[in-house]
Amino acid sequence: MLLGMVVSGCSSSAEVAAPVTAGENTEAEQEIEKDGKSEETQEEISEESIGDIFTIGFVQGGEESDRQKADTMRYREIFCKENGYELELVDCGSDSEKQKEAIRDFIARQLDYIILVPAEKKGWDDVLKEAQYAGIPVIIAGYEVDADASRYDTWVGVDGKIQGVNAGKWLAEHLKNKEANIVILENAIDPSVGEKRKKGLKEVGKGQEGWKIIASKAGEDTKEDGKKAMESLIASYQGKFNVLVCQGDEQAMGAMEAMEEAGMSYGADGEIIVISFGGTKKGLEAVLAGKISCLMGGSPTQAEKVEEIIGKMRSGETYEARESTGDQVFVAPGMENTNATAVTEEIITQWE
Repeated sequence: MLLGMVVSGCSSSAEVAAPVTAGENTEAEQEIEKDGKSEETQEEISEESIGDIFTIGFVQGGEESDRQKADTMRYREIFCKENGYELELVDCGSDSEKQKEAIRDFIARQLDYIILVPAEKKGWDDVLKEAQYAGIPVIIAGYEVDADASRYDTWVGVDGKIQGVNAGKWLAEHLKNKEANIVILENAIDPSVGEKRKKGLKEVGKGQEGWKIIASKAGEDTKEDGKKAMESLIASYQGKFNVLVCQGDEQAMGAMEAMEEAGMSYGADGEIIVISFGGTKKGLEAVLAGKISCLMGGSPTQAEKVEEIIGKMRSGETYEARESTGDQVFVAPGMENTNATAVTEEIITQWE
């Protein structure tokens, strides 16, 4: 398999190690506990690698959204030779089988660490087991996987339920006891993310009068999918809802275009409140313009958090099985309250 090497500001000079086949090292096949590598393994990583260039295999799950593009750019900036790393980035689109091929290539060449942004939730146990047997730490970033938690080292992302609760708190304070008829654009790649957000939203809604979710429609976080899903909801529910929840900023862009074409008003000055779970620069600009009412934005620190964890692995420090990148609630100017911050130009520059 031919892999394009993407290295930020530097080229590779590391020698390629001999491939390791699963099962060759009986000690490596022992069960690795979930809180990370054993102390012995961590000490070996620290003693053998300090001062070296560390090779990082980054398996991206596509760059369909601006959030993914921004994350990729940040990984390139952080994991560069100047910082002691050599990054091999493989963008597999949304093809999980290609992702597995890329991981197996990284395993065969004995890269130091593997970062996986999974394109789908299921089907990872075998390849994660192979990485574990080879003694290569794996960090799952972004979407979660439906796999034995002992097979990877940690997960980095945002907590969907907390996002839903935070969005609900802002909405409750903003509506001031008015009814909320909610339609939701779901996440087709990982429905569990949307379910967690919905659970958090419902938790807040239990204490409100006249809150109900009247419909939902699945779609990916792309403008095209968002528009198509929204057109379907409009055909059945136009005039029946006043809150739209989207699972990503690109999805929200498409949904807003569909509402415009249908003659519907939305945003800070419109009839429809638009809530987006995203955090891209484009999404924040739409909030500042008053188009998206509320944006649940995970700050762009995924790559920083991953590097922090790798640093702990190298030095033998303990690290958490789950690491949150944090979350913030941003709203259009004039819609801020005790649960949310109004977007400013200064805030947007942090996402550049």
